Amino acid sequence: MKRPVIGLTCSYDYSDIFTEQIDRGLTVPMWNYISEAYIRCIERAGGFPLLIANLENEDELAQAVDLCDGFLFTGGNDIDPLCYGQVDQGACGRIIPQRDRQETELVRYVLEKTGKSVFGICRGCQLINVALGGTLIQDLSKVRHFKSNYSLNTVSHYVEISEGTRLASILGPGRIGVNSLHHQAADVLGSGLRASAYSEDGVVEAVELESSGRFFLAVQWHPEKLFLDDVMQGLFRAFVDSCRS
Repeated sequence: MKRPVIGLTCSYDYSDIFTEQIDRGLTVPMWNYISEAYIRCIERAGGFPLLIANLENEDELAQAVDLCDGFLFTGGNDIDPLCYGQVDQGACGRIIPQRDRQETELVRYVLEKTGKSVFGICRGCQLINVALGGTLIQDLSKVRHFKSNYSLNTVSHYVEISEGTRLASILGPGRIGVNSLHHQAADVLGSGLRASAYSEDGVVEAVELESSGRFFLAVQWHPEKLFLDDVMQGLFRAFVDSCRS
């Protein structure tokens, strides 16, 4: 059986992993890159991962949409607060406007022009919320939400999944352990979205489309880092299965 093609968004940054180029006095290039964990989780779920680079000509995004059966919006840099009508309050990390712009356009295009499935992780959750008109909490450090003293493949806190949601149909309703690597989160929800999970300190941990039969779901934690947990791998299976049609 042909595997559904899953488009994975790439991180885009000017961090130079080959530092000798800086030493030689060359111009530092931009890099498209992605964690292998996303790729492996899609493969294990039965999908064919296709990396979507940040394009110079964003009009070519429509071709990427034609090639893919579903889209995974991955983690990465903070989103520019200007995208949701705010200014940087001093807590944001490095901002990459090109990635913000392309992925916002891609979310809207997929939602409005296709019936294809969408899954977001961490930044992907925040990006989806912003693309649909929502806002973000720029820094959660005051509520000690970011668990920097835990390994990424370890449960560091718990979330409560709401009954009657798509997320509950996959992971079950109630309390579940997750990891954490985010210092930002959804604040005002975007148009058509509902929160489907909250952390113990009240932070929105998952969003999904209301009243929709399609898979359009995003989580704040990193299930790809918990891939040895079959329950978390179930998120990727459900996503890939929805892309088969």
